[in-house]
Amino acid sequence: MKKFYVYFLFFCMLMATPSDFTSVSEVFMGSEEGRYYTVISEILNPGSYYVYKKNTYLAAYKNDNSLIYKRILKQEDMVLDDDAKESKNSVRKLRNKGVLENLLKKDIDLSITYFGNNSEYEMRDDGIYENFPEEDKESVKIFSKEEIDKKIKEICNKNYCGENIEYSNEELEITAGYYNRQNSFYIIKTDFDIISINFIMRKNR
Repeated sequence: MKKFYVYFLFFCMLMATPSDFTSVSEVFMGSEEGRYYTVISEILNPGSYYVYKKNTYLAAYKNDNSLIYKRILKQEDMVLDDDAKESKNSVRKLRNKGVLENLLKKDIDLSITYFGNNSEYEMRDDGIYENFPEEDKESVKIFSKEEIDKKIKEICNKNYCGENIEYSNEELEITAGYYNRQNSFYIIKTDFDIISINFIMRKNR
């Protein structure tokens, strides 16, 4: 009976413990001639209700979506108490404190307009296409599979997402985006296994 109780208690502990989970999200900040800027947030839950890690970065990209730099802004080791409130054990380390202030002093274009996903997008084996079912137009490839894979690897730290990132066509979609005078910035989402990633890709208008 005692052995059964131990097994039952162990089973309950397994059921109560959440799985490891990684979330990476990217928010558009602004653009200037030849580049654009985003803020990247990485959250790693190691399988606990009470502990997680979070890193925040400022990233700059060329117009072809290749990374120029990714500078850490803040590192956080979060510990939550039993009431799910932030405890005094939480540790924050600020890095590159002046990088955001310096960026905002530059003449970057902040005049962006949000657009919802009113078009029909399709992820194929070789990339993302925009379809025009109500117009007599052929589908247009927006981004290649190689471009998408490269961007995911650049924003998702291998310590958070692992060495190999595999997703199916059904697990990737364009949800919305932004545009300004010259560019369109698409918000792309993919969820697979225990990883959720939201990232931004630029295209000429």
